[in-house]
Amino acid sequence: MVKVVVDSNLLVSALLSRDPTSPTVQLFRRAVRGNVSAYTSPFQLSELVDVLTRPKFRRSVSVQDAMRFIGLIKETFKVGEGSYRDIELVPKDAKDNPTVAIGLEANARYLITDDSKHLLSLKVVLMPGHKPLQLVSLGDFNRLEPT
Repeated sequence: MVKVVVDSNLLVSALLSRDPTSPTVQLFRRAVRGNVSAYTSPFQLSELVDVLTRPKFRRSVSVQDAMRFIGLIKETFKVGEGSYRDIELVPKDAKDNPTVAIGLEANARYLITDDSKHLLSLKVVLMPGHKPLQLVSLGDFNRLEPT
């Protein structure tokens, strides 16, 4: 089974989507059903709590629904220790380093993101002792790993 990390922005999109056939919802369902082995970290979970409880999201989703969503992620995604906190692999945006770290820690094959500005431009992260971590868009992931 393929190991993946789903970038936080795609998880937020899955929660906010009103369309059950949207690609982000379908990816989230693949993870929840165990069709892909999805990984997260305490850092990412904390980031999701911060983002999803902001007032601007309350028009779209209640705090209770956001917390249920995060609870489902905790139950179905594998939670790493977050021991790779201090890596510096994303020179354009250090806030993305923890997301890359999840993938390295899990020896994931893919980091799925729509961040073309900072992450997708890296294409592959190579680190000794780890499998190559491919940074791909959701569309590319679906082409490479169809359901």
